[in-house]
Amino acid sequence: MRSRSVVGREASVTPTTRRAIALNLALDACDEPLQEDAYGYLNKPYKRYVNDRGILINLARRHERNNSKHVGIKFSLIDFFGVIFIVLQVFFVCGLKIELNGLSTRSSSRELEIPLRILCNFLDINTELGVLLNLFPLCWFCFSSAVHNLLRQSCPLALQIIKNGPSEKRNAWELRYSAFIFMTVSVCDGSILLDDTPTFTGEKTALPNKNSVRGFDVINTIKANVESACKQVVSCADIVTVAARDSVVALGGPDWDVLLGRRDSLTANLSQANTDLPGPQLNLSALISAFSKKGLNVQDMVALSGAHTIGKARCITFRSRIYNDTNINASFASSLRANCSTSSSNDSNLAPLDTVSPTNFDNSYYNNLLNEKGLLHSDQQLYNGNFTDSQVIDYVDNPANFFIDFTNAIIIMGNISPLTGTAGEIRLNCSKIN
Repeated sequence: MRSRSVVGREASVTPTTRRAIALNLALDACDEPLQEDAYGYLNKPYKRYVNDRGILINLARRHERNNSKHVGIKFSLIDFFGVIFIVLQVFFVCGLKIELNGLSTRSSSRELEIPLRILCNFLDINTELGVLLNLFPLCWFCFSSAVHNLLRQSCPLALQIIKNGPSEKRNAWELRYSAFIFMTVSVCDGSILLDDTPTFTGEKTALPNKNSVRGFDVINTIKANVESACKQVVSCADIVTVAARDSVVALGGPDWDVLLGRRDSLTANLSQANTDLPGPQLNLSALISAFSKKGLNVQDMVALSGAHTIGKARCITFRSRIYNDTNINASFASSLRANCSTSSSNDSNLAPLDTVSPTNFDNSYYNNLLNEKGLLHSDQQLYNGNFTDSQVIDYVDNPANFFIDFTNAIIIMGNISPLTGTAGEIRLNCSKIN
């Protein structure tokens, strides 16, 4: 079985970059300016690394849940002992370095002196790096606690309002699927929520979204409720991203941590919406290329495709598969043809992407692929005699692995080039700019 790490991507980061990030975090994440602007913290230079790698996550979620009644930063017992451990480690290493320096000075043997000095220099470098890297848990705590506690001060009911938004399972899966599309089209700026205006055409009518993306009314209702509690504090982009997470959890899927601070775009891009989303007719190589352009690797792609365990697709998107593909279960294809004839009049007829458990977030999507029951041509490409077959089989045998990989991938996808700081705006109504 493949080994996994929740972080999983640090191998590509050079030691120099890692040290710079550690120093940036140690000096910046715990300082006062962070506490002045809850919606500007994503601007910090290290933040792209943090978002892209899915780091600085779990403590934010822990404090969001467990410290909801407290305002300000509060150390847990684990945090306290973590600080003590770091201090003791520094004293130990520094003491060892002093002793070794003394030995090298007193040594009458040139052969002994040189190795001792090399060891001292090594300790010099690694003491600095070790201390900075060991500050990660502490600053992780400061950073995430400050941001979430700030949100609690400025809008303490926001997270609960968003969580309560989808009151029915139907709304939950519609919102989840909408949010998933939202995080792929025009990155994470809420542009897909905008209606058409005289100056631009919205993305709701883009071919991949038309009659497929739903739940806009639910999002607007949640936004109105949040605005009633706190005016222009929480963006539509953040609302949909948090609501997507809550909806997946409500449908039995994994939980993950959402970093706040996105702002909403001032426009929409129909052409980008038509080209950015992977089409239902793509082969594996084209799928890999499409996801790669978003900074997502093959493992991310296979894991994120598991979101098709929820949602529906239009007849026009799978007609070619059920009439022309050979790698499809015969009875499965026959049942779909009853609702999706060759006539264009059936183009908008819907079929569930997962016929086994269409209202549960689980791994049955991958089991469907093993049985050649992938609804879309692009779905079945993941299990079609290619190197991705083993990952599909792994997710069938080990649902927990699917949840882990999906969580890691959606965290990365949910933080692709967000608008932050003074860019964009915080909309009053998600369907139109202020």
